[in-house]
Amino acid sequence: MAGAKTVLWKELKDLSRDYRTLVAVVVLPLIGLPGLALLTGVLVTSQTISLAVVVEDPYMAQNVGLLVNAINASLQLYGVAANISVYTNLSDVAPQEADVLVYIPDGFYSNLTRIDGQARVVVSILIGSQASETARQAVETTFNMLSQNIVRDRVLRLGDMAGVRVNPEGFLNPIVVERGFHKVTGAPATGAEASVAQAARILEFSLFFVVNPTVVFMTDSIVGEKERKTIEKLLMAPISRRSLLVGKLAASGILGLLSAVADGAGIIAFFQISGTQFTLSPTIIIVWFAAVVLLVLTTAPLIVFIASRSESVRAAQNASFLVVMAALAIYFSTLMVDLSKLPGPLSLALSLVPFTHAALMIHNYALGEVEAALLNAAVMTGYWVLLTLLAARSFSTEKLVMYKS
Repeated sequence: MAGAKTVLWKELKDLSRDYRTLVAVVVLPLIGLPGLALLTGVLVTSQTISLAVVVEDPYMAQNVGLLVNAINASLQLYGVAANISVYTNLSDVAPQEADVLVYIPDGFYSNLTRIDGQARVVVSILIGSQASETARQAVETTFNMLSQNIVRDRVLRLGDMAGVRVNPEGFLNPIVVERGFHKVTGAPATGAEASVAQAARILEFSLFFVVNPTVVFMTDSIVGEKERKTIEKLLMAPISRRSLLVGKLAASGILGLLSAVADGAGIIAFFQISGTQFTLSPTIIIVWFAAVVLLVLTTAPLIVFIASRSESVRAAQNASFLVVMAALAIYFSTLMVDLSKLPGPLSLALSLVPFTHAALMIHNYALGEVEAALLNAAVMTGYWVLLTLLAARSFSTEKLVMYKS
């Protein structure tokens, strides 16, 4: 396979000169994805909204400072900065002055202090504003905490009236839900194992970013040679077509793996900076890397089959778009759907797509289904062998030089 080594060296040398590609597939994910999370965090925390508190109840007006402090504390927990203004009459507030309006009508305090009273608060938000929506949640959290304190007080008052000792928490939370975890086998699982399973979803999603660089590089490696009029010279070289194909597949695999490591690290950093809590174990990372290797090995010959039948890079990219979209559909859905729990016909249809088994390989291992994960790896290997054989048949001089789409 000396010819394959020569082709591999040639492809890597060409790639080393194309520093833009290296930056795009390796450096940008490491900087861009964490940078995106940081930028989003900075933008969220830097926005300031205007919040108007209208208190028409004279009894509540005496304690409005405590209410404003409580709302401010909740806003800080939600990461929202707000300028809070207090009014005593609703007509004093201009609509454009308040992104969030909290209206406490007259009679609020009297209803609140009655043993069975129900006080009313109106919270109005500016439509189309995510910051206003977050502020609404913070305000409602404040009033929910206030409601719990009122219930505790009422329960104690009723207990005193009845001459019995009662537990207010029993009224606030009559049902206590305790969370546990179990595996597919029914055996109990720890919280750490549950966190690893949650992290597996993120790793499954990251597989999409492995497919695209492999598609782009493999397309350029074959069709780009046609457009640059260098394919003829390459075919005249004293090496076999098999060595030429192996060299190009190996170069594509190296680029794909570099991109996968960079993208995987970038995505993990993105979710961690965004506040998502998950745990990664050494074994799940090894399984993810094995899935990445199989995914690159499977995707590259699939694109060879497409590229060898395309007369231009644009035509090859258009044909490969379906491949990229199939990968995106599967790997994006892993964030919300359990692929192993789909109905029979749909599960069978997805099992015919090689990308599915890369995701299931990670998913099944994270759930403790090692045999199922090995089966997924075996299916991926079978697809790799089959697609490589098909790519070898299509990788002929006649198709590379003469084919017209």
